[in-house]
Amino acid sequence: MSIPEYLLKSNKELKREFQELQKFDRIKYQQEIEIESKLLKGNYRNENRYSDIIPYTNTRVKLEDGGYINANYINPSNDILNKYIATQGPLKNTIFKFWQLIMEELYIKDNDNIDIIMLTELEEDNREKCYNYIKTIDNDLINCGIKLFNKKFIKSNLKILNNNGIELREFNDFENGKKIRHFWVRKWPDFGIPDKDKDNNLYLIKYLHNINMNNNKNIKIVHCSAGVGRSGTFILLDWYYNEIYLKGLKQDIFESVMNMRKCRVMMVQRFEQYEYLYMVIKELYE
Repeated sequence: MSIPEYLLKSNKELKREFQELQKFDRIKYQQEIEIESKLLKGNYRNENRYSDIIPYTNTRVKLEDGGYINANYINPSNDILNKYIATQGPLKNTIFKFWQLIMEELYIKDNDNIDIIMLTELEEDNREKCYNYIKTIDNDLINCGIKLFNKKFIKSNLKILNNNGIELREFNDFENGKKIRHFWVRKWPDFGIPDKDKDNNLYLIKYLHNINMNNNKNIKIVHCSAGVGRSGTFILLDWYYNEIYLKGLKQDIFESVMNMRKCRVMMVQRFEQYEYLYMVIKELYE
């Protein structure tokens, strides 16, 4: 299969596109800050991991009890499909709301499967990037299911995928046919891209495609630390593989990232990540 012409752009063209994305982001974010300024100054300030990552109003995930969580629905196309949520790495004081979001997507939005994609280490350079909710994931998830919806989850044994690159934890509500899978993708540095010999992304994207092939009622909840750079990069790759590449369609990467930035600030945060998208997607056709 030949590489589509729209993927054969020079580095200079990619830099020009990324500069346009950055310009749009600055204008959009300033508009949103004026709307959502209360989130910076009010009760929610201590629930944002980073003061400059505030969820946009029109795509913000709203919890059923009126509670706040720093998360947005992400749509790389112009269609409003809500197959992805990008969120920050949970803080100690937001863990319950994180699981609340997931339970509500299962039992109120009526998804059958939730795939949680965790793309960050807990600490990098001696700085917390995500609270260690892994150590209590079994009890927290199971207790949240019982407390909010009186649903009982059974955990499966830990699985290690792709040469220790991915940890898979699975929880089943067998009575209602619901499933939560948690994939912890290792070795992807903050603000960067994976080393080529440690890149788990395409492996996981193809793995997810295979296990979800016969299930359309599935949503992916993706987080890194801020929920923008690595999260945006993974979402774009997953969406492109499933909705464009496998269906033989065409979609400009620039337009897709622009659509994502209309949903959440800084999606695909760094130029290196934008460049990486083109590199990996071209490899699909080779």
